[in-house]
Amino acid sequence: MIKEVIIHREGREDIHCITIGIFPAKGRYYRKEMLKKNDFFIVELDLPIGISYYHLYLNDDFTIEYVDINTPLVGQDLKSRVPIIVKSEIFTHLYFNNTPRFISYIKDDLVEFKAISYYSWINEVKLVNDKFQEFEFHICFEYRNIKFWNLRYKIRDQKKFAIKFGAGEREYWLLDKNKASKDYNEDVFFIFPKFNSETPFLGVGYQIFPDAFWKSKNQISNPSFQEWGSLHQTYTWYGGDISGIIEKIPLIIKLGIKFIYLNPIFHAKSAHRYDTIDYRVVDPVLGSHADFKRLVEKIHTEGLKIILDISINHCSVDLFAFQDILNFQEKSKYRDWFIIEKFPVLIDEKNYSCWHGYKELPQFNFNNIEVQKYLIESAIFWITSYDIDGWRIDVSSEMPDFFVSKFVNAVKDIKKDILLIGENLHDDTEDFVNKVGGDGITAYGLYIDVFKLFFIEKRITLVELANKLMEYNYSHSFWAIQHSWNFLSNHDLPRFYYELKNRKDYLLALCLLLAIPGTPVLYYGEEHLLLGEMEDNRCSMDWNGYDLDSEVIKFLKKIVEIRNQFKEVFDYGNIEIPYVDNSKKLLIITRKFNTNIVCFVMNFSEEKIIMNTDVFIYSYGKPEVLMGMRTDEENVEILEKNITIIQLDISETNDSQKARKQIQSVV
Repeated sequence: MIKEVIIHREGREDIHCITIGIFPAKGRYYRKEMLKKNDFFIVELDLPIGISYYHLYLNDDFTIEYVDINTPLVGQDLKSRVPIIVKSEIFTHLYFNNTPRFISYIKDDLVEFKAISYYSWINEVKLVNDKFQEFEFHICFEYRNIKFWNLRYKIRDQKKFAIKFGAGEREYWLLDKNKASKDYNEDVFFIFPKFNSETPFLGVGYQIFPDAFWKSKNQISNPSFQEWGSLHQTYTWYGGDISGIIEKIPLIIKLGIKFIYLNPIFHAKSAHRYDTIDYRVVDPVLGSHADFKRLVEKIHTEGLKIILDISINHCSVDLFAFQDILNFQEKSKYRDWFIIEKFPVLIDEKNYSCWHGYKELPQFNFNNIEVQKYLIESAIFWITSYDIDGWRIDVSSEMPDFFVSKFVNAVKDIKKDILLIGENLHDDTEDFVNKVGGDGITAYGLYIDVFKLFFIEKRITLVELANKLMEYNYSHSFWAIQHSWNFLSNHDLPRFYYELKNRKDYLLALCLLLAIPGTPVLYYGEEHLLLGEMEDNRCSMDWNGYDLDSEVIKFLKKIVEIRNQFKEVFDYGNIEIPYVDNSKKLLIITRKFNTNIVCFVMNFSEEKIIMNTDVFIYSYGKPEVLMGMRTDEENVEILEKNITIIQLDISETNDSQKARKQIQSVV
């Protein structure tokens, strides 16, 4: 934990007290009163390393979150927050640890090494095996003095390795804890870590908010349902149902997606269904258990997977256990299922722990074994009864590691290859993936630092975008990156196209989402340019004019088709950025696995660019244009604000750094 002091100056005479609400990088949300000194309000906090968030409440009014600082998350999530960055990174010549972040098993006996150097004089990084053979890292991208290094190496039966960097009088051996030595000794060797088999990659996903996707003709008429197309309301329903999802699956399949992710489907009090009443019952508004079985069978028959969403940190006040407490108070046998501040428990007084102050969402007490058992058995019920393929675990970073680990182990014991994704706003895979055994997280860090800053807020340049992409990819293990869900929108964010309102920029953002490492997840309607501001981001799907031959859908389908065609490249390939130029507004991203490369040439300018493909022949091999236009045998044309995708087959002896420099010299 690190002590952090926050000082706030309000400058208003009517403000006599301020309470700060803290959403820490690890642990549950809490509030603390700030101390007033003259015109300033001050608070001292103990915070974990990472990205924490806060907001303020004025004069004990806890109905309105007050934020006076411009931040990427303000107005974006359910409770406006300002980021507190409390990070501790070792600044060293060469940054590498013998941890999954920097060394990952890829496939068969292939291992990936990553390292970051911070000095211009470091122009060589080498791996030395236990036979003293040397293998050169290559540069995937450089920004100012920072270089991102990568090496793919076949481990075979070797047990240890060392890393050298620099050359001549400035050649060093890397030691543990990022220290270095000019002299060789046995301490320079690291032991190869043990690599376990991993969960398979699924491909592109499609998120469905069940209430708003489609209302079938089988849906029972209900006068309380909202009109389809009206503004979304939290505690009313459009009436979308499981049969409606089944009806539309043939259309979704034609997009080329490989899995469907459903927001919660359990019996609940609201349309978002994160306030669960019964974890083992399909919400009657959605349909029956028989309907859900038909849905799973349909999805599996089509070769797709289905991922469900579960909120196990908190539930509805109508859950049987909480209702028992309301009825019997201190005598309730479930009194220890929740964190009770005092009796009698009264909902309006919120004298119990509830999620972020929402009285409708009491939080479970995970120290109670019966609570653990009930929640884990509920998750297992859907695996054994319906053979679902994964869980997205709501607010996973707010729950204690001991419980999340127990949950992960229990469900993976039942289904070894089940996918487990943790919701995490803090861009931290260390706890959920490396410590407790989950597969990936929701990549909010990527959304905030790359997509939002560049496309929406236009606060960073194209070169800075490239650097942030590489920083993100070098902050997590290969497997955590690949499994983590990348997105432009979801049910807690405004729709990306609503904010952007520019079709060409939107297609560039969509291409980038599909080009980079990770698991892209489309939010329902994104392919159809469905609008929806923050208050209406869960709006009903507009099926009028839904055309598989529309510009956006054809664009999306083509890139997804390329991803599916070169599945190994996108599953196991690394990322390199051989060229980026702010003045030309041109970005080239390559994904490479073994002898296969898929290259994305992205033109962000208002003018078309002609590129001579001889450079690719010289650097990599004869190119094949997968998407875009050739002007002749030697050149391709990238239209204004458009892309070209090129595929190349290369020899294993190809010099990537020479290729990179050659591309830079002729673009």
